[in-house]
Amino acid sequence: MRRSPTRHSRGSRRSRLTTAVVVPVLIAACAAAAPPAPPGTSPQGHDAQDFVDVEVATVAIDLGGGRPLALLHESWQRILPVWVGEEEALAIARARLGVPPSRPLTHDLFADVLAGLGGKLEEVLVYDLRDGLYRGLLRIRVDGELREFDTRPSDGLALAVRTGARIRVDPRLFETASGVDFISMQGERPIVRMRGIIVSSASAGVATEPDARSVAHGVTVLHAADPAASRGVLRGDVIQSVNGRVTDTPRRFVEAVQEIPDDAALRLSLVRGAQALEVRVPPATGAPKRS
Repeated sequence: MRRSPTRHSRGSRRSRLTTAVVVPVLIAACAAAAPPAPPGTSPQGHDAQDFVDVEVATVAIDLGGGRPLALLHESWQRILPVWVGEEEALAIARARLGVPPSRPLTHDLFADVLAGLGGKLEEVLVYDLRDGLYRGLLRIRVDGELREFDTRPSDGLALAVRTGARIRVDPRLFETASGVDFISMQGERPIVRMRGIIVSSASAGVATEPDARSVAHGVTVLHAADPAASRGVLRGDVIQSVNGRVTDTPRRFVEAVQEIPDDAALRLSLVRGAQALEVRVPPATGAPKRS
């Protein structure tokens, strides 16, 4: 909630003044102290070319725990959900939607100060998963040298979407990514994943298969993992109903799947080009019974 200037305390004004003075000094000191990154290497000594370029697809909500997350993806074939705090989720969403704050917030301030000091954020690396937390690095070029700074991936992503910096992920992390169910927070192009099937609105123009056609009702498959993939669900398919319930929006797709027990099969009615199909998707191996 935006506060009226008249309600700001003297302490908060002092805090902002201190931040404005101290932050540039800290950044300059860190830039001087941080050792240059070895050319062409990642934090774990691997060739940096092994890392995969990704983009922040959307900010979403984990349907299992209700926590916000950022979705990093490579053409929707590989996805890495990164849990973030509420403030970081809002910071990422604002930047992606091009909504400027009335006054610079933390990530805006950092980006402005960095540029003012002649530094450039070249890339953000997500390189490890340790103790249930992803680890990230900022790679900043200062005076011609590339330097690395430890960061929470959430802060790194918020900076990357503001500066246009590359975002890269160690490909091994995709193998450890859980198949978390989610729904995006951004209404312009809602994206959801349920049972390993990622869909968006059929009217959003996201179908890319040559034979995919726009239909009146349904959601378009962006990616399908097993067991849906092994049963023949393809990118570009348009799912029109789940177990007889119409799924003409991503949210209705979520509601339809949530009504079905985790240990029960899905019956998908879908369209592929001019062909209507019925596909039965069994539950994932070891799926728990919903209490």
